[in-house]
Amino acid sequence: ADNLGVPEAAWLNSDGRSAEAGAPGTPKELVLDAARWLPDNLVVCRARLALLDAQGQTIREATGWCSVLSDARSPKFDAKLLLPASLPLDGTIVVSLVAMEEGVAESRQLGFAALALFSGGGASSEPPGDRAHEGALNSGAFQLPIMIGHPEEVAATRDGLTSEAVLYQAPRIPCASVLVRLKDAGGEAPPPAYSTRSYDSSRTIPAPHETALYRVRLQREPLVAFDAIRREADRRGESAVRQDEAERWMRTNLSAAPKGQFDLTRFAKYNPIAGLQVCALNAHNLPHPALSFGVVSLVPPGTLYRSPPQPATGVRFTDDFEPESSLRSPVWKGGAGHLQQVPFDETTLVVVEVRMLKKLQPVQLEPQGWSVVPAFYGGDVNTGIFQLPLYNGSPPRELLAEMKAGDWRGGLEQGLA
Repeated sequence: ADNLGVPEAAWLNSDGRSAEAGAPGTPKELVLDAARWLPDNLVVCRARLALLDAQGQTIREATGWCSVLSDARSPKFDAKLLLPASLPLDGTIVVSLVAMEEGVAESRQLGFAALALFSGGGASSEPPGDRAHEGALNSGAFQLPIMIGHPEEVAATRDGLTSEAVLYQAPRIPCASVLVRLKDAGGEAPPPAYSTRSYDSSRTIPAPHETALYRVRLQREPLVAFDAIRREADRRGESAVRQDEAERWMRTNLSAAPKGQFDLTRFAKYNPIAGLQVCALNAHNLPHPALSFGVVSLVPPGTLYRSPPQPATGVRFTDDFEPESSLRSPVWKGGAGHLQQVPFDETTLVVVEVRMLKKLQPVQLEPQGWSVVPAFYGGDVNTGIFQLPLYNGSPPRELLAEMKAGDWRGGLEQGLA
């Protein structure tokens, strides 16, 4: 099979058709075999395996611990969730990962993966109970992408509706995934080797930035979870010299509910070829009630703000609206846009501008306001979701040049004083 330009040691393009379908009427179980390509700044993690109904209520759950003798950033698990005899047609399997982050005392929510219990069960964002459902059980082996955040919070944006399709509207952690099997319960056969292409990887087809990042991931030095735990324990003045001490340290520090979201700022060393992902999510209390668009660009190159404006290199426009949002507080659904080949420069700025449709023929856009945030922080991408103040009009070229040349925040305050 065409591997889409990704080294086979990093990711395999496979439909997993060699997986057995399972015997009808036999009890089923979910098995978590491993995770792959987790963030650089992760120490160790645990998993929560859960079966949820269409309203997001937990039907059954189990906890899985990674092996401290496996790679901390591609850990192995031996975790199982026995499913009930009566399976909900609209059920969704969710695997959530809770992790310890380097230099952080409390556990953090890393992300989650989702799989419809029945084929077709997660393929629509319509209320599952409102449609005919004749799908077969999703038996087999799957490679599932890990999404950022909590599944409950993602479902809350759709009135609590929980399905694979709804949950996969969350942003994805690049290259990160889990390997799971939905199979007949019982039996102790070892998981298939990833190289056998047994896992259906169709949900993890790489985006362009992931293709570049996979190559970098292959150059990362392996780090056994035992060594990562010992190093983090030493940093805290604690002891985890033996394997049993490392396992005890893991369970002690990961047993409590996570306190906040895992910081992905240092999840991978920045790769200029892979570049950045940027987007405008929504605006609030705009001065004019008009159809408005979010425009995100980088300075440099600052092509939008040259005289005359240059071709829109390094620019992303919102093109999809949440129809129920208001004109003064629009919500944009387009998701992140990928900007490839962005050189590392600590002075690079992300400029966000809101422009409204003033005239349809010919199309005429006028500014509602603008804001700015640094693209990099230290040696890393300035990863995060930011609420930014909007300044009137469009950013003056001279002010952008001044902010890039020195202290961006001081230049902004002085230029707008």
